[in-house]
Amino acid sequence: AHRWYRRAGRPDGRLLVLVAGSLFGLGMLPQALQRPDSTHLAWGSCISVSLLAAAAAEAVARRSPTTARVKPWMAATALLGVGMLVVAPFFTYRYYLLQTRISFGNKPGGFEVQRGERRFYFGNEALQRSSQAAIDDLDRLSTPGQRLLVGPADLSRTIYSDVAFYYLFPELEPATFYIEMDPGLADQEGSGLADDVASADWLILTNFWTGWYEPNASAEFGSTEPNQVVADQFCLVGNYENALVLLYQRCEEGDGVDPSTIGIGEQRRIDFEKEKAKRQAE
Repeated sequence: AHRWYRRAGRPDGRLLVLVAGSLFGLGMLPQALQRPDSTHLAWGSCISVSLLAAAAAEAVARRSPTTARVKPWMAATALLGVGMLVVAPFFTYRYYLLQTRISFGNKPGGFEVQRGERRFYFGNEALQRSSQAAIDDLDRLSTPGQRLLVGPADLSRTIYSDVAFYYLFPELEPATFYIEMDPGLADQEGSGLADDVASADWLILTNFWTGWYEPNASAEFGSTEPNQVVADQFCLVGNYENALVLLYQRCEEGDGVDPSTIGIGEQRRIDFEKEKAKRQAE
């Protein structure tokens, strides 16, 4: 696209948009390639893939100026559509079909949690029940201006964070820089996460994805210091659905229990270790 723009010899708005969009898409490609499953490919390559149709149509039109412009556009769009169906169907066609079925009442929507006028939706009833119970208790016990930290029950493996809880409690101050927790960052030695945990008044720790395994950096464990801070300085005030959600309050002397060993979290870690060993042996 850049070569076409330079050869045009005069301002061409269509090519300028194509060049600018292509550069933007190029900048997003590392996000797609750093974890090339269908989900991240769809998110990280949405600009680049969308512009492929425009680039292909432009190339055909320049090689065959007599060809009607509608034909290369139709061919490029059809090819792109088939390609996305093969490469990344889940967060494209399948989700569109799911939401269409929900809109027609053919399938139920998400499971709603609510606090005041703020709502969020989880994927199953157990997540909804445990989350709503924790929300209700934190609403009753907390006061505006206190600090809240949300993370996985095992803070030595920070592969996700249920940030919806921050949204549901806008009057509580997030206690950490790591709002979205990523492996190899928040859980590394010296990241400051342990200090963030110590600064919090409340913790919401979840086991929603504790057993998740992928053959990448998310399978590695980092510093156990944040878990130790929880054990030393926090008291468990709520355990919901066998530790799907844990609610902690800072106290003078903690329970002395590592949060990753409570309830379903311990079994999910065992399952994770088995899956990891199995994959590495293959």
